Amino acid sequence: MLIHASKRHYTKRRLQMNPCNQSLFRMTVAMAASGLGITLMKIALPTLSGTLGCSPAKVGLVAGAIAAAWPLFGLTAGWVLDRFGRIAGFWSGLFAAGFAAAALLSLAGQDASPVLLLCGLGLLVGIGEVLTETAGQTILPDLVDRDRFHDGNSLLQGVKTVFATLLAPLLIALLLGISPFSVFLVAFVAVAVSFLALPKPQRMTRSGQKGFAGFLEGAHLLWASPDQRGLTLLLALMSVSWGAWMTLIVPYALSENFLNIGTAGIGYVMTAMGCGSLLGATCYRWLRSRLGDGRTRLLDPVATLIFVLVPAAGFGLWPVLATSFLAGIGGVTWAISIATHQQSTIPASSLGRVVAAYRWIGWSGFFIGASLSGFVANLVGLQLAFLVFAAPAMAALLIFVFSKQGFRQVAEANELRF
Repeated sequence: MLIHASKRHYTKRRLQMNPCNQSLFRMTVAMAASGLGITLMKIALPTLSGTLGCSPAKVGLVAGAIAAAWPLFGLTAGWVLDRFGRIAGFWSGLFAAGFAAAALLSLAGQDASPVLLLCGLGLLVGIGEVLTETAGQTILPDLVDRDRFHDGNSLLQGVKTVFATLLAPLLIALLLGISPFSVFLVAFVAVAVSFLALPKPQRMTRSGQKGFAGFLEGAHLLWASPDQRGLTLLLALMSVSWGAWMTLIVPYALSENFLNIGTAGIGYVMTAMGCGSLLGATCYRWLRSRLGDGRTRLLDPVATLIFVLVPAAGFGLWPVLATSFLAGIGGVTWAISIATHQQSTIPASSLGRVVAAYRWIGWSGFFIGASLSGFVANLVGLQLAFLVFAAPAMAALLIFVFSKQGFRQVAEANELRF
């Protein structure tokens, strides 16, 4: 009797878990496909504008339109997710990206296109990224139980890394040789697959806000919590260094005085970073079990600092590849750990707005570093520019190590009380 009762209990528990497993699997497919499709368009759209005869300045406008979506619509995305639900927000992002891909396919065969049209479509691609990225970081509480947040985030980040960071650049290299429009065809198919794969939420907690009430509340709630405020400050500081590195590594790699590896070599550096991200996502559970939450998060400030200091010291290709690999590990472990912490501690009714504010404020540092680093390099040279922009990463490391705030070691059992 006990054996039969045990079997019935196991079968019942297994049946209860299956919907969660299926939802997580479908969400993983949706994240992978959307990451692939949107990344393809982000890379290919500026290239297409160049092949259609746009000047370098106009190509820059198209690329800037994609990036402008984060500062313009970052907070709006959080409001949408809390007001209408995470899945609805993800659908909206896919619709924006799919519409842009279809419109770009319609331009096939034309010798020229208005730059404003390309900028508008680029902005749509950026909006699609904002909505899908923010929804992807807040969706797990609607799909699985709290004890599966770490594993779920690790899975989502790992698969997204494979498709967006490793597979997308490879497809770009293969498809651009055929036609830029073939990239948008593959992107459209990927977005459609993501749309079809999206799961139905197991649960959903809406904020109950009406109209635009609470639109700025996410930033207020985030800043009212010392824990979330500290995490946002660290992200902003590290993002300045990351943005500067992304800009300065191009002339550093192409210069005869430094790496002199050509444009293909830049791809190798980015691939090393992607491989590090994949390894970090795969080994996250093992790292956390050995190091704990605080030391696992410490990997990112340490790796970011080394990442920027190596080119500042004028080292060659192999040290740059090695530190890019380490930076990939640090970046993805930080992302998984912080996403899990936020999902576990922020009330579901305000999760979208707080996470959107965290990303909106934190990632603003990336644009600061990317935009200022070129001017600094013109004034003081590449190596000194890398050294200057290592300072924010050093500040983040010192704050993390010496601060007594709760963002070093966080108890995730209770929700934050704002």
